[in-house]
Amino acid sequence: MQPYVRLDSTARYHTNELTHEDITWLKETYDLHEIIEEDIREKITHDKIDVYDSYLFLVLHFPKYLLERGKYILNEFNIILGKDFIVTIADAESTNIERIKHQFEYDIKSHQEAWEEYKHSPYYVLYRIIDSMFDKTIRGTRSFARDLLRLEKVIFDDRELSPSTLENIMVKRRNLVLLKHTYLPGQEIIDELQKETLKFYGGELDVYFEDLSYKIEKILSSISVLSEDVDSLYDSHNALIWMKTNTIVTVLTIFTAIIWLLTLITWFYGMNIALPFSDAPYIYAWVWGIMLLLSWIMIARFRKKKWM
Repeated sequence: MQPYVRLDSTARYHTNELTHEDITWLKETYDLHEIIEEDIREKITHDKIDVYDSYLFLVLHFPKYLLERGKYILNEFNIILGKDFIVTIADAESTNIERIKHQFEYDIKSHQEAWEEYKHSPYYVLYRIIDSMFDKTIRGTRSFARDLLRLEKVIFDDRELSPSTLENIMVKRRNLVLLKHTYLPGQEIIDELQKETLKFYGGELDVYFEDLSYKIEKILSSISVLSEDVDSLYDSHNALIWMKTNTIVTVLTIFTAIIWLLTLITWFYGMNIALPFSDAPYIYAWVWGIMLLLSWIMIARFRKKKWM
């Protein structure tokens, strides 16, 4: 496990490929509790924060979007926060973490004299990580809203009511449910984290975590609005499908009624018995004419009733 930033006595580590040797090294280096070791090895489905004498252990979940599948999955972050170190362990790779790494390296090299003391703090690094993840989700909700506008155009303007359209709606509903259940516990975790970090760093950086509280409220508000939009599209799609189905059934019923009458005539004159006008000249043409006339009368009647 390689450190991505090391500044003076402050160590910051990140990895998404944790081996047995890495976990043993972390446990021995930072004197981690056995419970933390177990939590790191096992997958945890809920956010939590555990407070120890010299460090905090956090489990946070952030959504990761899989472009090829069009779906969100949960990316679990295990975070060990001490007074002079921070270790983050993620399930999947994160471009945000790499971006933070390069930004820190650039700031350290380019602005060494103006580099504020509080930016050495792992507390600030933690804020940057969470803040970047929240910003990524906010950008995702904006993209989500644009996708819904395009989907609305497909449904109402293009009238494309294919199975793929319904599948797209269902995937978006599933994504919103995952986002909602990801961020609903977030406000409580952020508030608790802000209180606990006061014991380690004081109150100088409270304003940053107030910013996180604002952003998570913004995310939840966006998710609520998007959920209403998706539900509306789902109901509209079903209503249009119902109307289309009714139209098809009506046409088929009318077609069956017309065919039934014509079949009755042809059946009657197909019997092998003496029938009226069976020997009349041009009886074949007369039968066809009667059939066409009856068809036209029935169609005109259906149109007048607005059944067609």
